[in-house]
Amino acid sequence: MNQKILLRAKSLLHHTTPLARDCGRLCGHRCCHGSDDTGMELLPGEYEADRLWLYGEMRDHIFICKGRCERSHRPYACMIFPLFPLLSQKENGNIAIRAQLDIRASSLCPLTNNQLRADFIRAVRRSALILSEDPEYRSYLFQLSTDIQDAQYLKELIY
Repeated sequence: MNQKILLRAKSLLHHTTPLARDCGRLCGHRCCHGSDDTGMELLPGEYEADRLWLYGEMRDHIFICKGRCERSHRPYACMIFPLFPLLSQKENGNIAIRAQLDIRASSLCPLTNNQLRADFIRAVRRSALILSEDPEYRSYLFQLSTDIQDAQYLKELIY
């Protein structure tokens, strides 16, 4: 994995947010309150690349933050929350990226797709395109995309 690619992808997200205001005011900053069992999933090498140990701790591949932080020092998953860039392979071999609400965020986040800023959605897609330049990140995002789509499918079967 290329840490420069990770930092370049995250730099697209430093100044764009889901809403024009602090969305955490809507829910009491629920996504910023990890526990011993909950947190944000880190990309491979992200903990080391972006010195995240200054802002929280990592357990396995999950980051548990200390609370508030500067946007530029957040994990990628925090910066794109509540979206996830779903990757799929086109017939011509190119990668398609669709930023959609992450099913894993549905129990925490009150935002819906039609509330999110268009520039935020574009930045999430562009950041995933940058990450997909690296084979390890691309593979990781494809695997998470499959997991998220499977979870969505199961949710639709139940409801």
